[in-house]
Amino acid sequence: LIQLSKEVMTNQSTAQKEIFQIDKDLGRTMPKCKMFQSEEGLATLRRVLYAYALRNPDLVGYCQGMNFVCAGLLTVLSEEDAFWGLCVLIEIRLGYYTPTMASLKVDQNVLNRMI
Repeated sequence: LIQLSKEVMTNQSTAQKEIFQIDKDLGRTMPKCKMFQSEEGLATLRRVLYAYALRNPDLVGYCQGMNFVCAGLLTVLSEEDAFWGLCVLIEIRLGYYTPTMASLKVDQNVLNRMI
């Protein structure tokens, strides 16, 4: 993952906007959790999010909210396991983590009608 995250920083096809957004969101991610109060914890979170942005740049890249999902995974899993867990959780619901959040909106409307 360290190599993948370095590749994100040098890969021109990865939007600078995503890198900027990830870096901006790091400080807001579970600020009371000791793991993410250290530079090492934030670096781990950054590497996983950068690696995912590189894995799926066209469909998802990075979307706000992924940082909390990833942070939760990192509290119980190793860095690599958290990366693969994030892949499964995001890709099983692809329309949730997109700029339009189309699938999430559809599911919210269905739930709203059911209630």
